[in-house]
Amino acid sequence: MSIRRGRRYSSFFSLLLACAILFTLAAATRVPTRAPAPDATRRQPIMVNRRADTVAAPGAITLAQALARASGDPRDNLIGFDADVFGNGPVVIRLAEPITAEGSVPGHDLIDGGDRIVLDASSCPDAGVIVGREARLTLRRLTVKGGGQRAVLVKDNGRLTLERVTVSEGAGPGVALFGQATVSLSRCRLTNNHTHGLELHGESTARLDCVDLTRNGQSGLVGFDRSVAAGNDIRLDSNGDWNVALSGDSRLHLTGSLLRRGRFANADVSGAAGLRLTACTLEEGPRFGLFATGRSVVELIGTRVHRHGGRGLELQDQAALNVEESRIEGNGDYGLILFGRSRVQAAGTVIALNAAHGASLRGHAEARFSNCQFVGNRYSGIGCPDHHDGGPVCVTQCSFQGNGMRPIYRGPTHLDPLIPTPLRVQGPLVTCMADPHAAIELFLDRAGEAMHYLRTIHADDQGRFVVSCRDAPEGWVMTASATSGGATSEFNVIAGTAAQPVINALLGKSGPLSDNGGTAKFDMLLRRWRPETRLIFNVLNPPSVGVQSYMRFLVERIGDWTAGAITAEVRFGKLRKVPADAVVVPVRYVPAESPELLGRGGVTFMKWDAAGFFLSPMAITLAIGKVARETCPRVLAHEVGHALGLCHARVGLLSRMQGSIPPGKAFVNDFSPMMTYYDVLALQLLHDPRNGEGTTLRQVVDRGTAPQAGGREVAASGAQSGQPTFSPAVRNPQTASPRPTPLR
Repeated sequence: MSIRRGRRYSSFFSLLLACAILFTLAAATRVPTRAPAPDATRRQPIMVNRRADTVAAPGAITLAQALARASGDPRDNLIGFDADVFGNGPVVIRLAEPITAEGSVPGHDLIDGGDRIVLDASSCPDAGVIVGREARLTLRRLTVKGGGQRAVLVKDNGRLTLERVTVSEGAGPGVALFGQATVSLSRCRLTNNHTHGLELHGESTARLDCVDLTRNGQSGLVGFDRSVAAGNDIRLDSNGDWNVALSGDSRLHLTGSLLRRGRFANADVSGAAGLRLTACTLEEGPRFGLFATGRSVVELIGTRVHRHGGRGLELQDQAALNVEESRIEGNGDYGLILFGRSRVQAAGTVIALNAAHGASLRGHAEARFSNCQFVGNRYSGIGCPDHHDGGPVCVTQCSFQGNGMRPIYRGPTHLDPLIPTPLRVQGPLVTCMADPHAAIELFLDRAGEAMHYLRTIHADDQGRFVVSCRDAPEGWVMTASATSGGATSEFNVIAGTAAQPVINALLGKSGPLSDNGGTAKFDMLLRRWRPETRLIFNVLNPPSVGVQSYMRFLVERIGDWTAGAITAEVRFGKLRKVPADAVVVPVRYVPAESPELLGRGGVTFMKWDAAGFFLSPMAITLAIGKVARETCPRVLAHEVGHALGLCHARVGLLSRMQGSIPPGKAFVNDFSPMMTYYDVLALQLLHDPRNGEGTTLRQVVDRGTAPQAGGREVAASGAQSGQPTFSPAVRNPQTASPRPTPLR
């Protein structure tokens, strides 16, 4: 018996071993095949073939019965709707209680409305669809509307997928996520919900693809806490206060998306939230394109911000912005404005056609602009404080064209960093100065706007550097900025080609570029001080330390500009004793409405003898600013130019002697921050030791001292119209723009 039994066991094990070998061989030689579609093979179909308000037919079930059956089935179920019963729709099914997936029964159910079903959740006290715990649910091709607090709720670790679903008319948000919930939306619409289209809390996550979020009461998408969302090809249009609002530590990345017509801002980022927009468009908002505060971080890559009624982008507090290869253009106020200690880094970006400064920095805001273009902005390309008054602003290899004012505006002292300033012209070579070891960027154009980058050189340990006029094409000028200690100065014209009409205006007060216009009058008498005159500019009541610094710098250059023919010094306050060998020129500040100003910012009173030499007394009167410490010293430089013998030249940025009469359309309607190449050249010609008594403009020209005009005169960029001749203050510079509060 025992033998037989053993034989049977041996046969059984032999058979089992053979089967195992055959199975292994089959597995090794099997050709891989594509897995079947899960809906077709893995999901168990449950067909809804009865409307709740109809007489029950044998075997027919309602949606509620189908849901009950699926909830007790651990398998993945597919709930569909019989086309013979529900037709082509839309058919409204009123939910007496929410569709809930939050039990412990495993399974991933799918409800497919076939584009014919509308789930009315108006009778549900919270939401029409609730997914919680670790449940999974997919809704496809249907509409969910209503809900006592929201239309759809996903909480805990619930996971919801929406495909071609419309969510609308939620009493709060359309879709709300809490905890560590996850939602995926594809080709969906979230519209006309009372507060937000999509609302994320906690550590929830959302993935959106081809989704429309439109006309929701407060925002299209709002993120709180540590929520994370990403979307591609998203349309956020005409949502109440914002299209996107982020706070806390929430994160959002949108690609190829459109944000338009957000009432307060198309995107509002606060707290420590982060927003990244790649190849997106923000447009047509009544106020802001993007508004960022707190310690938020915003990144724009290949994105366009345009046609907003107010500012394109505004940053406050310590918000940070990184912009690459983007466009900020056509906004009704500043293209970009920063307050507090916010900061921006922009590369390869166009900031154009904005109705104020292209970029404006206030307070201690920081900026670095590299390889950017500032084109056609109403005021300056960039407006910012002097370095010691604000944060570092570095501008490198950026171009400026057609802006209404000078490329970079700094104030109020305009000497930190030091502006590149010509000292001496020797043939084609011009010796200039800036801060020691400053990086000097050279540009070329026809108006002093810095349109075409040429190259970068460096000043020596004394701040000196030399450029050649031969590097400028005929009819063009060379403009330079200086970067020192991470901050960039304003631009100044430091070299150029022959421009006899400019010299005629500066020295002879004649010719088409003078205030009077017309032809040049070469018999005009040159007006100047006698050689070896010692001047003392006595500033009686300097309005600020900045004015004092500016005046010291200016006066210390007079010896260089006149090749030593004139020596000058400055003293502040009332003089106790007047040196016998000096001529004192008093400089006094008075209220702007004072009659002696003749309605101007400054006036120089002078007289001269028949030989053209100035006579004492000479006096300079200047308007003090409404805030004394903000009094602009540039007018002071202009009047000192008059005191040295220069007249007005209507050439915009090509001269500090631009007067109150606007230049022609060929020039930018502004003035340089310091004496330019043409001003210094004119001062050298004026104080040439070969000039005798009664020297006229014709004698200077005939002697060949003044360069003759070439084929093209120095002229400017395209026509400008209606540009102001001042740099306006920011609106409410110290107060945050009012911002509505998102409902949670």
